[in-house]
Amino acid sequence: MAENMQTELNQLWTVWESNQIGTLSAATLKRYRGVFHQFAKWFHLAEMRSPVLSDWHPITLTGYRQHLQQVVTARTLNTHLSALRQFGDWLIIHNHTDANPARRLKMVKLQARAAPAALKPGQVNALLRSIQLARNPERNTAIVQLMLQTGLRIGECAKLLCGDIEFGERGGMVTVRYGKGDKTRRVPLNQSARQALADYLALQLDVDPTLKAVAKAWSRLPK
Repeated sequence: MAENMQTELNQLWTVWESNQIGTLSAATLKRYRGVFHQFAKWFHLAEMRSPVLSDWHPITLTGYRQHLQQVVTARTLNTHLSALRQFGDWLIIHNHTDANPARRLKMVKLQARAAPAALKPGQVNALLRSIQLARNPERNTAIVQLMLQTGLRIGECAKLLCGDIEFGERGGMVTVRYGKGDKTRRVPLNQSARQALADYLALQLDVDPTLKAVAKAWSRLPK
């Protein structure tokens, strides 16, 4: 094999990562970059040097898996193994090695994750009542109703712009541009959410807080 076995794995990982642009999402590449940084840090603490290609063997990777079992969740461990497996496959394809020891490492079987429990009607009412006692009740009610009625995550809601919301008297839609995995999706906007937005934005638009009035003036809001 022509490859220099003293080539640092960091150099090869950088090339592999650049080859994955367009194939893997930016979020996945960021997670996988973190995988290698943690692997390299673990190896350096043990060997006082950076890992090289000759260190890409079962003993090293088995030791790293055993280390991960002590410090991360099963899901995170599987993310590490998935990244290392894909990197190892790439090493073979590009003739850097003739075997992928990461394929010997077993993934951890995950237990089914329970669906998050929805708030009960009494809890929703208590939440909305408590908002009325705080500062900026109209704004906070609009935020909470938007999340309750559409299922948006906190981060998704925080990134919304007025231009992402289609507001009509009889219907509406929200475009989530930066959802999980950097995916875009569209979510219906029901009457409860639209009325909360109308109550909040009517003063800014200088109109009555009705769905009809706010819908007519919606285009005046900054996008």
